[in-house]
Amino acid sequence: MLKVRSSRMPHPCELEVWTARPGDFDTAATQDLHGLLDDGERARAARFRHEADRRSYVVTHALRRLVLARWLEADPQDICFSQEPGGRPVLLAPSDSGLYFSHSRSREAVACAVTKVAPVGVDVEAVRADAIDEQIISRFVAPDGAADLARDQRVARFYFQWTALEAFWKAQGQGLSDGNPRIECRRHSDGQFEVWLEGHADGARARLIAVEQSERICATVAICSTAEVRTQLFNANAQLFTARQGHEMLSAG
Repeated sequence: MLKVRSSRMPHPCELEVWTARPGDFDTAATQDLHGLLDDGERARAARFRHEADRRSYVVTHALRRLVLARWLEADPQDICFSQEPGGRPVLLAPSDSGLYFSHSRSREAVACAVTKVAPVGVDVEAVRADAIDEQIISRFVAPDGAADLARDQRVARFYFQWTALEAFWKAQGQGLSDGNPRIECRRHSDGQFEVWLEGHADGARARLIAVEQSERICATVAICSTAEVRTQLFNANAQLFTARQGHEMLSAG
């Protein structure tokens, strides 16, 4: 079984966001990362019918373990998880770490966010211009007032709003529900976006960080803090390839 050696790392920043591309991992690489998972994660991975979904699951959960191991200075295989009633993952061991973390996956990209500042959520989606549904998004996100947008701008807005929506409710420890109030994505004076709840005048509930927005991928982080949070983004592909060979935990560089 793959063992990853613990080593002391530079002090992490306030918020780290790591991404990877499952399609870059062949069968042998995926199988090596599979060795980082616990029995429950391996069983869930085995239930996926399509190889692309199984690969994405394995890369995501291996990445989550490696990122948390970096913060905890622990072996990734010693980390144990549970879930709160709303579905938010929590650490069982090591306990009392004070960490907030979230992960998301699609076939095309995966992401993991970790911080000690405040609850955090991340969502990543594959962009499909023919799949946007503005009627559905209007049930959950209040209109932003922008009209007469070009097609590509409407697609970009849809996926930004959708990933912001999913990330915010993950950070809140809840799933997406018709019973939730609609969110508003408001631009702050510093140019960043904040989440407000429609009909609530008691201030912003979270900050939004755009991790990636391209023709193929959209990824957004929501952190439940109104202060500016120092954020670093990392591409984890090279580190995952190193980790699978049994060298050491993720290093930021």
